[in-house]
Amino acid sequence: MVSQTIGSLFACVAAERENKKALVYEEGARTFGQLLFHMKLMAGVLARNGIGEGSRVAILSENNPLFVEAVLAASYLGAVFVPLNTRWSLAEARAALDGVNCGALIFSETFAPTVQALADAGLCPPLLVGDGVSGGNCRVVALEEVERSRPYDGAPAKPSSKLPGALLFTGGTTGKAKGALLSHGSFVLDGAADSKDHLLYGDSSVFFSVAPLAHRAALSYLVKVLLSGGTFVMASHFDADGFLDIVEKERVTAAFIIPAPFVRKVVDAAARRGSVFPEVRVAMLGGSDVGAEEMSLVWEVFPNALVQRGYSHTENAAHTVERVSKADFDPCTFDRRRIGYPRLFTQLKLLDEEGREVEPGVVGEAYAQSPWQMIGYEFEEERCLDWIRTGDLLVENPDGSYSFKGRVKELIKSGGELVFCSEVEDVVNQMPEVLCCAAFGKPDDVYGERVCVAIVPRGESRPTLEEVQAYCVGKIAGFKKPRELVLLRELPVTGAGKVNRRVLACCESNL
Repeated sequence: MVSQTIGSLFACVAAERENKKALVYEEGARTFGQLLFHMKLMAGVLARNGIGEGSRVAILSENNPLFVEAVLAASYLGAVFVPLNTRWSLAEARAALDGVNCGALIFSETFAPTVQALADAGLCPPLLVGDGVSGGNCRVVALEEVERSRPYDGAPAKPSSKLPGALLFTGGTTGKAKGALLSHGSFVLDGAADSKDHLLYGDSSVFFSVAPLAHRAALSYLVKVLLSGGTFVMASHFDADGFLDIVEKERVTAAFIIPAPFVRKVVDAAARRGSVFPEVRVAMLGGSDVGAEEMSLVWEVFPNALVQRGYSHTENAAHTVERVSKADFDPCTFDRRRIGYPRLFTQLKLLDEEGREVEPGVVGEAYAQSPWQMIGYEFEEERCLDWIRTGDLLVENPDGSYSFKGRVKELIKSGGELVFCSEVEDVVNQMPEVLCCAAFGKPDDVYGERVCVAIVPRGESRPTLEEVQAYCVGKIAGFKKPRELVLLRELPVTGAGKVNRRVLACCESNL
């Protein structure tokens, strides 16, 4: 089956709206025509250096036009784009690139020291595109040279839709990041499923995200917005006042706020300014569970917005989604763990430890299936032809929606009993002194593991372990009560905005 790539589809979309704004970033903006021209400049440099169908192009850059041009150019040539996590250490970047066999690495000047270290260790691809590096045995093309080069004038590649088009690394929260191979058709089909979602996509859409484009969620939104003719607004870092400045200036219609704790910072900044933004149609929260208080705070700043929550993976994009309006919101019945209903063409099944499907209301491990799921993992010969194991524990609610209960690996085995982290968190989060919390396990000589909880206190309060244990009485079983307490200024999170429990296990109180 022959298909178009996201690069070739973008070229068609851009040709119809050359003067419309496509990208907005800290230093300025690019129209569709300008972005198309720069995409072809990059594609020309890559093609003249041997990059074509099946080649691999690594990208190491913060959110900026270079990242977008690199993705589109590689795709236009039928190559596989390989975004690298900008939060990785040098050792993690080396591990990710080891054996991937990239033909080129495109990087921003911010990461020149990392690239130079990789080059010095002989781990860089034959072609480096960026500034501030002497490549040794690699050919280096400076970005100024790219600007002076000849645009690619060949026809776009038309590889099979089932061939790899992207290699995206998972968050690696439980170990070494794994590379998920996605087909050229994956992003196209994912976009087609949402093509009628006019609240997020289309010519009138102005979509703002500060989430790293190296992650599938933000990357998927970028592709969907551009291919629908909308404007994608991006920032390389989060700053609450800067966030609101952009929302106001660009008249943003949809905002992707990740992780959810950023909501409080946005609300505080808006309160200082006395600002509200009725033009925002959808406010998307992700990365962690969202409490009733955070939901209510969103509407203080975006009074007309639908608040969207969902559940997704690198391997399979978004599985479930749900939007809630201010009028329909009831804080008394709100389920902070609820993740919504399966998306169009997505299927979920929940299995017990014996591999049997569980009934609604019973927690089980989620397996997912969709037309845009990954081909398989890099370095693993077996390909995903059927259901993908998520490693997440979900429960199906009576209305057909789902709620998230935690990770299989987040189960704490204490004294022969199983404790869900979410069970502990749902209780402790109700304490008036608690802003947010996260449960985790630590090795214990007597119980095997002991239940621990990290708390970010509200205001000047400083809850004690005894107070937390007393609050839990009658709400959860005695063996589920925390036996250790850590007070933190903020919870450690991964690049995807999820609580990093491996780091938590090493944390000491800093309040």
